[in-house]
Amino acid sequence: MTKQNGYKILVEFFFFYISLLSAGTESYVRSGSGGRDISRWSNFSGVFTEETIQRRRLPWSARSSTAPRPQLPPSQLPPPQLEKATQIAPPPPGEPTQRVKLKKKEKKILKKYKDFLDILPKRDSEYAINEAIEKIKTLAVHKFVESIDIYLSFNQKRSKMNKNDNLKTFITFPHNLKKKREKKVYVVTNRDLQKRATDSGADVVGEDDLISKIKEREIRLKKKNNNFLLCTNDVIHKLARVGKEVGSKGLMPNEKSGTLVSEFLLEKHVKLFKFGNSYIFKLNKLNTLNLNVGDVYMSNDEIRENICHLFEHLDSLEFFHFNSKNLKSVFLSSTMGFPFKIKRNFL
Repeated sequence: MTKQNGYKILVEFFFFYISLLSAGTESYVRSGSGGRDISRWSNFSGVFTEETIQRRRLPWSARSSTAPRPQLPPSQLPPPQLEKATQIAPPPPGEPTQRVKLKKKEKKILKKYKDFLDILPKRDSEYAINEAIEKIKTLAVHKFVESIDIYLSFNQKRSKMNKNDNLKTFITFPHNLKKKREKKVYVVTNRDLQKRATDSGADVVGEDDLISKIKEREIRLKKKNNNFLLCTNDVIHKLARVGKEVGSKGLMPNEKSGTLVSEFLLEKHVKLFKFGNSYIFKLNKLNTLNLNVGDVYMSNDEIRENICHLFEHLDSLEFFHFNSKNLKSVFLSSTMGFPFKIKRNFL
């Protein structure tokens, strides 16, 4: 009995509270579209609200609360609703509109590039390669030497690649980067060629001793594009002992990547990877390629020649879909800059 009396007291208090709130309201009752809903329009303390006081039995599709309610013409609106509709009308074309609130990240971008808003790339617009390089250099406002990267996308419908068609190759650009790039070259070869490799500029040279240091992790290889592991054909079978350590870093010597060489090409390839602007890159089933072609300290002609040399190298490959004819889009960007879409007429 006590529990039921408590419920009765709560219900009576609820209705008493509602009667106090609705004492000074002006109510308007109208029916919705087709007489499905009966709504009450009320104005209390200058706030105009609408509430449904009765809903008839309808299918679930018709009871959706997210469905938009049909608007009445202005002549049939109640006076408070008509007054509110005139207040929220959009401003005339001559008057300034309300400002849009920006996110925190957008505010930081506008603050950093507030003097270069006219240079920022526009959506769905293509730029000449010299114009894009000039704008990228202007927008390089950070406190370090930013590199310039190229992003290539090829037509995926015309490519017929399998799992075994992943192509790993290397390229040497004609112009080197102006910023310092620390490189480390490890060479695994026999004793007769170790002195020649050291004179060519290799950092660490050895055979069984170098392999044991890699296995015991005295020498830790890094998964970066500035570490190279070269090996000659006569000792490649010895790297099977450290295949897990070397393969996980992507440094396993390969003929196509230029790291598995004969004794006649050892000195040449050591100099290319140590002193030249050489990169090892991989072409996969995604038909995309991202590669560093320069930095902001290089001249426009040097960056352009590096890009043209990249397309000449891709055209010489055996896979036909990685060439300039099958190119879908070209983007050029700095390390922390904006991407510029490049016109393909420079090829």
